[in-house]
Amino acid sequence: GHAGRQLQRVLEPMKHQTLRAAQRGFTLIELMIVVTLVAVLISLTAPSFTRMLARGKLEGAAGELVTDLQYARSEAVARNAQVAIYTGANCYTVYQVIGAAATGCAALGTGVAIKSVTLADQGITTAATPANTVFEPIRGSSVAGDNRITLTLTAAGSTLSADVKAVGRVKLCTENGFTGVPACT
Repeated sequence: GHAGRQLQRVLEPMKHQTLRAAQRGFTLIELMIVVTLVAVLISLTAPSFTRMLARGKLEGAAGELVTDLQYARSEAVARNAQVAIYTGANCYTVYQVIGAAATGCAALGTGVAIKSVTLADQGITTAATPANTVFEPIRGSSVAGDNRITLTLTAAGSTLSADVKAVGRVKLCTENGFTGVPACT
């Protein structure tokens, strides 16, 4: 009895101290360490995440361009008329050629617009020589022979190109080692 009550009197204050310590939570220093670690992790991953998003944007635009070139080729055969893609500084337009070739994404002359794409809002510029990639209606081949349309993501300096061969075949390639895409030849 008496020893048990004495032990209980000794243990009772310790029980309350342990309970209060458990209820206390994090100290300010512990919280600052966690916040610092989270900030360091975010600063390490943010640049690679930004590059990944930019790369995805360029790949998406280049994939759409390749598809539109293949579409222009098939439309030339289907319409039994020349169909072209005019490439401007930050846009391109698929159109049926009637008379003179286009001189701008909106300046098609007497041509008939089929599809127009603007890439300026994505930070992507386009370039092609010649500016008009024209497909003939018999075999869908390229009127001017081999042609290359290049898309450049201005912020990252990355480029992807759509290569159009004289026979009309279209493929995606890179001139600056874009990972996962074959080199342009």
